[in-house]
Amino acid sequence: SIRRKELAAVLVVCIATVVWCAVLLGSENPHVLGYFYAGLVFLMVLTIVLMPAFEYSFYGSLFVFACLYATIGFLAGADSSYVVNHLALSVPVLVLTLLANYRFCAESLRLYLEKVSVETLREELAARNAELERISHVDPLTGLANRRALDRHAAELQQQPPRQSYIAVIIVDVDYFKTFNDYYGHSEGDRCLRAVASAIRTACDADDIVCRFGGEEFLILRSEYSPRPRCALALAENIRHQVANLAIPHQTTQEGKVTVSVGVCTGPFDPETELESLIKAADIALYEAKREGRNRVRFGSYATGSALPQFPVYLFNAVNAK
Repeated sequence: SIRRKELAAVLVVCIATVVWCAVLLGSENPHVLGYFYAGLVFLMVLTIVLMPAFEYSFYGSLFVFACLYATIGFLAGADSSYVVNHLALSVPVLVLTLLANYRFCAESLRLYLEKVSVETLREELAARNAELERISHVDPLTGLANRRALDRHAAELQQQPPRQSYIAVIIVDVDYFKTFNDYYGHSEGDRCLRAVASAIRTACDADDIVCRFGGEEFLILRSEYSPRPRCALALAENIRHQVANLAIPHQTTQEGKVTVSVGVCTGPFDPETELESLIKAADIALYEAKREGRNRVRFGSYATGSALPQFPVYLFNAVNAK
């Protein structure tokens, strides 16, 4: 670790000081007192050059200082005047180098904490942006995708491999929902929409894109491998069946419970085809289902932009609708 490396460096300087003092004590050079001042270099190396943690510098400097002045008493010619002159230089060096080291350590700590704070803020900001992005694509009432998410998913579908060249658009509308709201109140209306949304999500595959398309309208996008409508119609019928099985009371209707009308359209989906044209064809089929009495499924033609003759969708097995 960094702390162990710093401690090792401090120990090296301390050992070097001991060796230096031993060399001075073993020297017979008459100018050894002049060389003794070089011992102050160890203090500067220990505090300014290496710049370890302040506590390492502090205790290391005290050790070096103690070694030097334990040695000076054994040097020939080191009288009191020499010791005082030496102290007059070494004490300021000790204090100033420790102060410099303290300032360096404090500044390093400040920069580190500032960096950590910036990184933390950046991570929090990224997390909040991701959450805002997620929320902006989710309908708050039902938890399904919203229109913005639909546009994003449509763009992703256009980039899929050519083998997935067809898409089914299914639009589900809750029958007589305004009447339901007026009769039971808006809070019950919200519960009804949440229950219908859950039923639709249950009927669909995990890969299907389910979104709240309008007030009481829901839209499902499903990738298809064939332009034939059978699979999409079976899913639509399963959705109609699942909602009817909820048996949500709706006293003002003939069925006495909440039902849905469904419009379906299957067509090519590539860069030359606009999703709006498929949605429009499914919407036309939906209004044809409502015109015919609601609680039914109709198929719209992408090519002609009109609803096709009634398909025998009620013969499809709802269990195999997926």
